[in-house]
Amino acid sequence: MHRSEERQSEDRLSLSELERILPSVLAKIASQNGVQSPLAELVDSLVIELRKLHSPWMSATAAALYVGVDRSLICRWKNQGKLTAYFGPGMGHPRYKRAELDLLMESRNRKQSNGI
Repeated sequence: MHRSEERQSEDRLSLSELERILPSVLAKIASQNGVQSPLAELVDSLVIELRKLHSPWMSATAAALYVGVDRSLICRWKNQGKLTAYFGPGMGHPRYKRAELDLLMESRNRKQSNGI
C-alpha cells in the first residue's frame, strides 16, 4: 500500500462510526438552523445509503458505478458468463457480489497492463 493510500484509509470512518456520529452532527446543524423533520429523513436516508455501500451485494447500477463502467457492460458480462447474477429472497432484480466484481476488475487490469 502506498503512503497516500495508508493516509486515506486512516482518514476514513467506518460505517459504525458514521452511523454513531452522523445523527448527532446533523441534529446540531438542524438545531442551529431551526430545521427538524426533513433533517431526520435525511439522516435515515444517509444511513440506508451507507449500509448499501458496505453491502456485499450490489444492483447492476451500483455495480456499474462501483467499477466505473456503463450498466450495459455489467449485463453483457453477466450474459458472457464473466459475472454471476444472484437472485434470492427479497431480491426482485439480480444482485452481484462485490468480491466477484473486484476479481473481475483485477483480471481485467492485469490483461490491460500486459497488453492482452
